[in-house]
Amino acid sequence: MMQQSWSENREIPLVYTEEFLASAFRYPESSFELAPAAYSGDDLMAFIAGFPRRMRRGGREYRFLINTFLTAASDTKGTGYGLAVWSELARRGRKAGFDGALNFCVEGDDMNRMILSASTLLKLPTKQIYTVRYLSRFLRPEPAEQEQPFEELDVFLELTSLIPETTELARVWTRAEAQWQCCDRHGAITMRYSVGGIGGVLSGYLMPVSTVPPTPVAIIDDVLWGDLDSSGRQELVRRFLRAAAARGARTVSVPVLGYAATEPLQAMGFRPSRRVVCAYLTTWSDIEFDQVASLYIDVV
Repeated sequence: MMQQSWSENREIPLVYTEEFLASAFRYPESSFELAPAAYSGDDLMAFIAGFPRRMRRGGREYRFLINTFLTAASDTKGTGYGLAVWSELARRGRKAGFDGALNFCVEGDDMNRMILSASTLLKLPTKQIYTVRYLSRFLRPEPAEQEQPFEELDVFLELTSLIPETTELARVWTRAEAQWQCCDRHGAITMRYSVGGIGGVLSGYLMPVSTVPPTPVAIIDDVLWGDLDSSGRQELVRRFLRAAAARGARTVSVPVLGYAATEPLQAMGFRPSRRVVCAYLTTWSDIEFDQVASLYIDVV
């Protein structure tokens, strides 16, 4: 249903396999209670999922949902099923004690055109807080190699704690969440490089896009330069690219979120892509958010 429905969007969709979706729901504290679906008889009409994230802003911590996988059956688009499950997820999130929800919408897609008017209709205060642009590059094939499992969660957690305080909205981790992010999720790729100090880490994942045949791509979620100098950062990027290419990736992309320098990526051949994603924050507590200049979160 996702492949059929999403193929009608402007951009070529990713292939959300059963293994990938099952892995997503193994994220710590995930629950199918936060994945409402709408049926007509036995027929699935629409569904959505919300996954918990803890975020800090200034000295305060918030609990948000990341809303993702919103899908309406092709023959029901425009009939309100998608809005119904989106509204139901907000209701369940509020009941579960979350402060709000982050929604990522691809520029040019239906949801991006309607989210603000729909939120007004449903009385769900929603603002666009950031515009996500991407850097990407092609990869040359590399011979398959035995990849060492990532076992340095303490380093990853220390590096994430060093995200600059100037980052206006930043993710906060538990060890279980870091374990899923770096090691357990489907297609995980995590690489560390150091020269005597703590070094740096790049973490992301591999999944196919819906071409014929499907083409694997790599997506970088976490850019943690640590104490690496310019040459060390480029070496970290080189090692990540080599690992991704060895696993079949033909392109690699990274969202530009303002919390990490992009010069090492550009020095390694990354260039701006045409993909643009709008980040919207829906709140139902007493918090007020305007646009932010930087954020650290996974864009899903």
